[in-house]
Amino acid sequence: MERCSVLCLFLIGALLAVSPVLGQQTRAERWREARQAKLDQVRPPRTSLVKKVARFVERTSRLVTDIETPRPPVIDGVQLVFGGLRSGAGTTAGLRLEPLQHLDRLHLTVEGRASTKRYWGAQTLAGYDGDRFYGYGYARYRHLPQEQFYGLGPDAPRDMRADFGLDEGIAGGLVGAQVNRKVFAGGHASYLVNRIYAGENDALPNIHDQFGPAQLPGIEADVDYLVLGGFAEVDTRDVERTHGYGSRFAPTEGHLRGLSLSAQRGLYLAAEVSQFRQIGAGHNDFMLLELEAQQFIPLRNGYQVLALRQYAALTETGGGNTVPFYLMPQLGGGDTIRGFNNGRFRGRNATLLNAEFRWQVWARLDLALFADAGHVFDRFEAWHLSDAEVTYGLGFRFRSSPQRIASRIDLGRSREGFVLMMKFGSFL
Repeated sequence: MERCSVLCLFLIGALLAVSPVLGQQTRAERWREARQAKLDQVRPPRTSLVKKVARFVERTSRLVTDIETPRPPVIDGVQLVFGGLRSGAGTTAGLRLEPLQHLDRLHLTVEGRASTKRYWGAQTLAGYDGDRFYGYGYARYRHLPQEQFYGLGPDAPRDMRADFGLDEGIAGGLVGAQVNRKVFAGGHASYLVNRIYAGENDALPNIHDQFGPAQLPGIEADVDYLVLGGFAEVDTRDVERTHGYGSRFAPTEGHLRGLSLSAQRGLYLAAEVSQFRQIGAGHNDFMLLELEAQQFIPLRNGYQVLALRQYAALTETGGGNTVPFYLMPQLGGGDTIRGFNNGRFRGRNATLLNAEFRWQVWARLDLALFADAGHVFDRFEAWHLSDAEVTYGLGFRFRSSPQRIASRIDLGRSREGFVLMMKFGSFL
């Protein structure tokens, strides 16, 4: 009996001795279970929108820079070209023939381009480019079947959008001189033919049904012109010069070319005056004055650049003359105010301001923050800075070489929403 009592006491003491340890193991297990429950509730971190965009841009830039070159290879004088037809024409490609590429002074190019929107065109340019003097003869024909028109003036409503077709032919010549290393001047003379017809965009009303002759000067008859002009420019930008340098003022070239995408420093000033004299009866004579200034300020050894631009296109008529609507300055699109569609605003006069802050993320990609302000107006007394349309946005520029942009993407924001613009080609 005593042995049983002693054994019972021994067992009770042993249990009392190990009970704290058992309690500690139970609490540890509970802690482990709690931690495991928390881990089960934890989800993988979500990728932010900024990181997604960065990854997309990186992948795209690698793809673009793999397929684009500063100048596509020339095979037997034939070269593949992209873009260059007209802003808003859609994805464009074509062929360029340069049979005199082995010569330093003489140049001859023949090219044809077509786009996904059934735009097409052909042109030729032949000339001499010397150390000081240069001269070109040129001819071009363009078929533009889906041009958009919203009305004239700064208050043209978006819901009045219509379309029209324009066939344009021009032939002429340009001569110029290099006054010194950075100053150029010259003049040109051309014959310009325009033909207006119903547009091919079935989703939009035709311009003839939407607007009448009282609203649109030049819509009632085709107008041909003799164009005489003179120009001067000062260019200290750090961009390479090509043999097409002097031809940029020919009427075959677009005057709203936009900011240089590759320049990192320097100044660009240009002025051009052109007299449009109608051939035959009519009241469509006018004079066009274009003024442009661009400045590029390098920051952080050129890895960041502040780019500024001012542009003005001013027309003058007399004796009851008018400017055909399709030759009026227009704003909207990738080279002017990037938060609006191409050709969103048209008027007899236009002013434009662009500001862009760029930084080189890596060798093949530049990012840009931009702001644009533009205004069209009929009379000078109607110009008010407060009436300007303002847009802002973000851009990506993909490089194929230190001096060449192979493609660009701009996302602009305006009072009418977002506009995404993509261009492929070779930009200076």
